Amino acid sequence: MNGFRLSAAVMAHPRRLERAAALRDRFPELNVQIAVDPDPDGPPSALRSARVAWRQAAPGATHHLVLQDDVAAPADLPDRIRALVAARPSDPVSLVAEWGAISASLVRIAALHGAGWAPVVDVYVPSYGLVLPAELARGFDEYAARSGPGDGADDTVLGAYLRDQRVTAYLPVPHVLDHDTEPAVSSSVGNSAMGARRSACPPPPDAAADLARTVATPPVVPYLCWWLGQSVCLRQDTAAPGGWRRVPSEVILRERGIDAREVNDLLAGPVNAVRGCAAALGLHLTLVTEVGRTAFLLGLLAGEAWPAGRDVDAALETPVARAALDSLAPGGLRRFVEPPQLDRLSRLIEPLVRHRTREGLRRSGAARAQAVG
Repeated sequence: MNGFRLSAAVMAHPRRLERAAALRDRFPELNVQIAVDPDPDGPPSALRSARVAWRQAAPGATHHLVLQDDVAAPADLPDRIRALVAARPSDPVSLVAEWGAISASLVRIAALHGAGWAPVVDVYVPSYGLVLPAELARGFDEYAARSGPGDGADDTVLGAYLRDQRVTAYLPVPHVLDHDTEPAVSSSVGNSAMGARRSACPPPPDAAADLARTVATPPVVPYLCWWLGQSVCLRQDTAAPGGWRRVPSEVILRERGIDAREVNDLLAGPVNAVRGCAAALGLHLTLVTEVGRTAFLLGLLAGEAWPAGRDVDAALETPVARAALDSLAPGGLRRFVEPPQLDRLSRLIEPLVRHRTREGLRRSGAARAQAVG
């Protein structure tokens, strides 16, 4: 990309300076600056250090990268960022979404569609690693100063800032970063109660993203609510906070001529196959059912804008789609399962997620027409 110049900063609390320094030292070519919380003894806040980090956009930089000190980054991070910015030079690029985010559902739809980008639809912007065009980066501190107390959440204020600027952030599919899952690393801002927050789509080996294609935001997004362990849907509604209104899954199914009882009947066989998973992990079978319902809705709604000529079964078998689907259950159930058991949960419940997603795709009008054609 001609003229591309990236500056970079890593946010850090003083007690985690060693982690920030290690991240800085891994990428000397980025000349990473460390943005230390200016009030480390104040109320827990990522916004204070974020404001410092975004102010560190270098003169002459075209883009500015801000990392959090607890990310896991690949060795070729600078090259990957260059490729992503070349594809979207004017857009914010978020390098990872956590597996329980609303945007993670769009990441999974993008993976099924074979698209390399998904828009961010959460009220916040995933900010474990975020690249902004430099002018946008330089304007954040002033906006944050006007927005209220400095002890808020940086990702929420970033989301409000980008909406104010009428720009959308995008996520690459698969992702570039992961959230470090080392047990010793606890949240510095009180987010540990949220459970593990890993990547929604970790990159499989040698997986190539189609950076020319972006999945469109559907009018309805299926979501496995990690706080409740419940399958819900979000419908676009400009009058609702954040632009989305929560709707029971049964409403969306009825609108498409599918009775919830029919979904439960379809689910019975796979649930029997993973009943041992629920017992082994101490999960109520209702939680497993909610995973299956969410996967069915994911396939159903993904199929409504199914790419012409794309084979349903082949789409489910791509490494990127498998990676994205594997994160659905642990992302939604991370508060109900002990962290060491999350990988086991993903392995045991994977047949259910794939079966239900396939059934949803087959029931979708667009996917069904494609299969017949």
